[in-house]
Amino acid sequence: MIFSINSDTLPAGSNVIELGCAEGVQLVDIARMHEIKATGVEVSPEMVDAARSTIYAQGMSGRIEVVEADMLTYPANQQYEGVIATSLLHWIIPHGEQEISKLFDKF
Repeated sequence: MIFSINSDTLPAGSNVIELGCAEGVQLVDIARMHEIKATGVEVSPEMVDAARSTIYAQGMSGRIEVVEADMLTYPANQQYEGVIATSLLHWIIPHGEQEISKLFDKF
């Protein structure tokens, strides 16, 4: 995958969150390329297990955390400098614009 993230606006050490992180592959790639810390939120227990395995296998356990949660109810207890949501396109239509707006306002 190719990611276009401006390192000036997201410097090393920044915290980002990925909503719907699936197996965690994208999260690992972005965290490694940009030297950031990351939290992945995923509702599927199987995907959470897969993401944690991916993160461990890539030696990124110290910089990436994955939580099993619904992104709409996940409490944003910290500030994030970036939100990754590339896997949400299939989710947007059934939930509508207002739900999406509320979701991104949280972070």
